[in-house]
Amino acid sequence: MQKDDFEAIKEKILEADGLVVASPNYIFNVSAQLKAFMDRCCGVIHCMQFWGKYGASVVTSGGGDEDTVAEYMNHFLITTGAAPVGGVWAMMSAMPDGGFTDEVRARAVSLGKRLVTAWRAGEVLPEVDERRNAFRRRMHALMDWRKEEWPFEYSYWKENRGL
Repeated sequence: MQKDDFEAIKEKILEADGLVVASPNYIFNVSAQLKAFMDRCCGVIHCMQFWGKYGASVVTSGGGDEDTVAEYMNHFLITTGAAPVGGVWAMMSAMPDGGFTDEVRARAVSLGKRLVTAWRAGEVLPEVDERRNAFRRRMHALMDWRKEEWPFEYSYWKENRGL
C-alpha cells in the first residue's frame, strides 16, 4: 500500500458535494502533483466513485492553451463519475501587474454560481451526461469482464452501479 494522503483526500471528496480541480498549465498539462493524484484515482475511476458530485476546473498559465488543460481536468472529473459544469482560466502574461482582471474574476464568479446552481438543482449538462453515461457503459462492461481479477470493483458495481 502506498504511504501518502490519498485515502484521506479521497474520503474528504466523498463527503463533499463537489470538487474544484485547479492547476497551473505546465507545458500543456496539469502540474505533476495533480497528475499524481489523478493517477492514484484508478480505483475511483474503475468504480466511478464520485458519481453524484459536481465539479469545475480552474487553470492558470503563462502563455496559452488553458482551455485544453481545463477540458482534460473536466474529462478526468467525468471518468470519476462527477458532473463538471465548466472551467475558467487565466493567462497570467495577459494580466496587468500579475493580478486578475475584472473579466477573469467575473468568469470565475459565474463558474462558481453555475457549480452551486447545478448541484442544488441536480442538473447535469446534456453533453456531460452523454459522455459520463458512455464511460459508465464502458466501465460496466469492463467490470463484468474482469470480475474474477477485480473482486472489489465488481462488488462495488453490483452494490452501487446496477451491474
